[in-house]
Amino acid sequence: MELRRYLGILRRRIVLIVITVVAAVGAAWIGTPQNSPYTATATLYIGARQLLNPNGSLINDYLTGIQRITLTYSEMIKSDPIAEDALKRTGLQRSTDNLVNATNAKPELNTQLLHISVSDPNPPPSQQLSHAVPDPSPTKVQTYDTATPAGEGTVPQLPAYVFEQAKLPLTPDATGLGRNLLLAGLFGLFGAVGLAFLLEYLDVTVKSPADAERRLELPVLAVVPMQRQRPAPTSHTAKSTRTRA
Repeated sequence: MELRRYLGILRRRIVLIVITVVAAVGAAWIGTPQNSPYTATATLYIGARQLLNPNGSLINDYLTGIQRITLTYSEMIKSDPIAEDALKRTGLQRSTDNLVNATNAKPELNTQLLHISVSDPNPPPSQQLSHAVPDPSPTKVQTYDTATPAGEGTVPQLPAYVFEQAKLPLTPDATGLGRNLLLAGLFGLFGAVGLAFLLEYLDVTVKSPADAERRLELPVLAVVPMQRQRPAPTSHTAKSTRTRA
């Protein structure tokens, strides 16, 4: 009985539910980028390849320092000086801010590898920029030396080299449109159902005998059907009736 009543509530509010779901899906469609960029990723190896003492024990302090340098490098590489230098070397017409926002540096957990990705609307520029951004050139990447002052845009370096060059991306990145539409539809449906039950709770009108019994907690003894009044016959109709008679 309760299930039937709930289904009746949803049936009465079906227009509200449909409008809410369509609005949520439309908002997800508008908010999801339609143009997928291409992303190329290069991998850097940072630090010395020998991490053992002469006696064979692991150099823990040195390894911890490398990991901290890697994290520092990942943050500093997404900077205006690095982006300006990369754009100069590639000759691509991009703004510095756009390149900084399109660059992502992610250290590989518990390793000395740093993945540097650059996204661009076209595949070849993304590959070129992913080569230029992590390039440890002498003007931008220097070894820490207390006797040599560091200039603007320099990045600290333990021995580092490009372990894997970026490959030309062949497929664009996934925009997540299908996932966003599905989630928006589900959230819209749940929200609409909740709103329908809330409106039903706030509505105190009696809509059926079962509703009256539920609200009054008394049995319904009789139901008076509502009969619509027939319109009075017009003079033309009355005349036609008499003519037939």
